[in-house]
Amino acid sequence: WIPAGCQEESPHFLAANRNKKSITLNLKTSEAIDIFFRLVKEADVLLENFRPGVMKKLGIAYEVLRPMNPRLIYCSVSGFGQTGPSRDDAAYDLIIQGMGGAMSVTGEEGGKPLKPGLAQADVMGALGATIAILAALHGRSQAGEGCYIDLAMLDIQIMALGHQIVNYFLSGSIAKPMGTGHSMLTPYETFPTQTYSINIAAVTPGHWADLCHVLGLPQLIEDPRFKKIEIRNRNKKELLAILEQDLRKKPAEEWLRLLKGKGIPCGPINDIPMAARQPQVLHRDMILEVKNQKFGRIKIPGMPIRIYGMTGKDPVASPPLLGEHNEEILCGRLGYSKEDLKRLKERGVI
Repeated sequence: WIPAGCQEESPHFLAANRNKKSITLNLKTSEAIDIFFRLVKEADVLLENFRPGVMKKLGIAYEVLRPMNPRLIYCSVSGFGQTGPSRDDAAYDLIIQGMGGAMSVTGEEGGKPLKPGLAQADVMGALGATIAILAALHGRSQAGEGCYIDLAMLDIQIMALGHQIVNYFLSGSIAKPMGTGHSMLTPYETFPTQTYSINIAAVTPGHWADLCHVLGLPQLIEDPRFKKIEIRNRNKKELLAILEQDLRKKPAEEWLRLLKGKGIPCGPINDIPMAARQPQVLHRDMILEVKNQKFGRIKIPGMPIRIYGMTGKDPVASPPLLGEHNEEILCGRLGYSKEDLKRLKERGVI
């Protein structure tokens, strides 16, 4: 998908494909399947996200590839998994968030269900696949063999419901949208100020007392309506009205300075430009500028994993153009000639 103003390039692709190489194969041709088989024989991991059954129709299911490379780790990511009554249903992030319960607990209190602005089902599904693949690689180092991984995005969403689904099984209580609040923690909210909104999470006894002092409301500390967190939860609306009235009296910048000075968890509500230019984000090299054949230079998200010795300034390859590495892989690794590549392209194989 290409939004207006992106010069015919997909931000989705650019955001997700740093440090990757790209080749093109038309897997509906026998010559492409032959190339695919040659690559599989020396591969560690195969990752695919077609609907269940597509890889089998193409002739490249796990049971076909395993004899070629018993050490291969083959990971299938789909909306609903390879088995079950919904296995053949189509799925996108929106569908999975709805079916997985995430939308039912997102939005303003009393409002309609909402999808979080981030593609959380897509991202969490990818992270789940990453964890599974890493576990499989470790297992292979012990057992000497690869394996097949069946990962369903819906499974990940059900897991992510966490305490909300356990609370339902224990008490019968069904979680509802609560805006930015929390059913068991108060104050744990977004509050408006003179300038922009901020988040405050003062849920420990110490943080609660410090918040009251910072706001000039020390009488609330021992107020029987708010003294303990479970009582504050029951009197949430009354308390939030009091806090909001005081927080509107000063700008966010001043409140954040005062709250952080007391160690109270807090932060601004940043839009995307504000998030990208935060000193902490820049310090951690989470916005990288890389070379790109089409744009010259582009900015992309950095790598959030920091293993000792790594830095965000380690070399990062730009997201590739589609088929950019056909020659490097097919000629350099598999021994095809440039004339072979020309013929393959003419025949619609690559």
